[in-house]
Amino acid sequence: GAACLMFSVSDTGLGIPADKLDFIFKSFTQTDSSTTREYGGTGLGLAISKKLVEMMGGRIWAESEVGLGSTFHFTSQFEIQTVPRPQTSPLPVPLKGLRTLIIDDTPINRLILSEMLTARGLEVQTAENGEQGIEMVKRAEEAGKPYQLLLVDSRMPRMDGFMFSEKLIKELGTVNKIIMMITSDNRRGDIARAKQLGLANYLVKPVRSSKLLAEITEAFGRARAVTEEEEQVQKSSDMEKKHMHILLAEDSEDNRLLIQAYIKHTGHQIDIAVNGQEALEKFKSKDYDLVLMDIQMPVMDGYTATSEIRKWESERDLKTTPIIALTAHAIREDAQKSLNAGCTFHITKPVKKKTLMDVINEHTENVGTSASESCSTQEGKIIVKADAELKDFIPGFLENRRKDIESISAALNKGDNETIRVLGHRMKGAGGGYGFDYITDIGRSLEQASKDGEAEKIKELLDEFSAYLQRVEVVYE
Repeated sequence: GAACLMFSVSDTGLGIPADKLDFIFKSFTQTDSSTTREYGGTGLGLAISKKLVEMMGGRIWAESEVGLGSTFHFTSQFEIQTVPRPQTSPLPVPLKGLRTLIIDDTPINRLILSEMLTARGLEVQTAENGEQGIEMVKRAEEAGKPYQLLLVDSRMPRMDGFMFSEKLIKELGTVNKIIMMITSDNRRGDIARAKQLGLANYLVKPVRSSKLLAEITEAFGRARAVTEEEEQVQKSSDMEKKHMHILLAEDSEDNRLLIQAYIKHTGHQIDIAVNGQEALEKFKSKDYDLVLMDIQMPVMDGYTATSEIRKWESERDLKTTPIIALTAHAIREDAQKSLNAGCTFHITKPVKKKTLMDVINEHTENVGTSASESCSTQEGKIIVKADAELKDFIPGFLENRRKDIESISAALNKGDNETIRVLGHRMKGAGGGYGFDYITDIGRSLEQASKDGEAEKIKELLDEFSAYLQRVEVVYE
C-alpha cells in the first residue's frame, strides 16, 4: 500500500569537495565562506530541504566531483492510489493548428511550453525577448498568417511582458489575438494591470499542461461567445452597479479639478484632502470604497499616509481598501515603492481619463467613459481638441500656467531653483491629463533644468512656453 520514490537532480557546475558533502546540509553553511565568493545565498536552502524530506519519511544526500558537477538525491514515501483518476473531458474548442508565439527569455521555459502545446497540435514558434516578439508578430501579419495566441513571460530584461503588450496593442491592436501573461512571481497589482490592458489571462508558473490548455480553451471560448447583443447587455448591467465613495488626496488644485471632472458624471461621490495627514484623518472618520493617493504632498507624503492607513486597518481587522497611487515618477522602482507602502495599484501622471476610469472600474466594477483628445496647428494657431466635460476647467488651468511663467521668472531672478522644480513637477503631472501633452513635456524639461541649474535653458523654455500659450486655442468635442 506504499511506495518509495527517489528523485535525482544533476548539474554540470563547479562541484563540491568530498569533505563538504555532509557539511552543506547544515544551516547557514556554504562551501565557500569567503567574502569574495562568486555566488551568494544564506546557506538555508539545503537545510530546509533536508528537514522537509525527513518529514516525508525520506532522506537526502549528494554526490559530486570537483569541476564536473553534482547530483542531489532524495527519497520520499507515498501511498499508492487505489481510486482511478477521473478522465478529463475533451476540449470543447479545437486547438489543432492554432498559430502560437511563446515569448520568454529563458530557453528551458520556451522548450517546456512549446512541447506542451505542440503535443496537442498547436503550431508553435518562440521568441527570446520582447523586441524579437514584436518583429515576429509584424512579419506574421504581413505574411497574412497572424498569430492567434501569444504566451508572454512578464519578467524579461529590457522589454518585460507588460511593455511588450502595451507596444503591441498600440501598434497593431489585438484583433483575433489572445494574449496570456505567464509569470514566475505573482506581484500585487499585476492582475489589475493585465486586465487593464485587456489580456486574456494571468497565470503563475509552474503551469501544468492541463491547466494551460484549459485556460487557452476558455479564453478562445469567451472570444467566440462575445456578440454585440451580449456587449450591450453587459453595458446596461454595469450602469446599474452601485456608486462608490472615493477619497482623493492631492495637493495640486489643477489635478484635483481634473480628476473631479473625470468622475463628475459617473455617480461616484468624491471627498478631497490636500495632504497626506488630512487624507489619513478623513479616512479614519468615514467609510471609503477607494482612495486616490498622490505621492508627493506636503505635511505627510502619500507613502506615509498609505502605510498609516494600512496600519489603522490592520489594528481594527478591517477589509483592505484599494489605494491607487498617483505620481509623476514613471520608473519601475517608484511603482514598486508605492506597492511596498501598501498601495494596490500605481498610475503615472499625467492622469488620462481612460486610464483612471479603467483602474476605478477594475476595483469598483463601475463603467466610465473615455475622452478623445488631439492637437493640430492652423494658421499660426495651435488647435487642441478636448473633452467637453473639461470646458469649465481648462480656461482656469491655462490661466494658472500663465501665472506659473511669472512665478518661474521671479524665481529664476532669485536663483530659486527649488520653486522652479516644484512648478515644473506640477505641470508635468497635470498637463497631459487636461489634454495638453506639450505642457507635460515643458514641465518635465523645467524640472530637469532646475535640478541641473541650467538658467539659460530655463529662460529658453519659458519663452517657448509663453509663445505656446499665446497661440493655443481649445476646441471642445
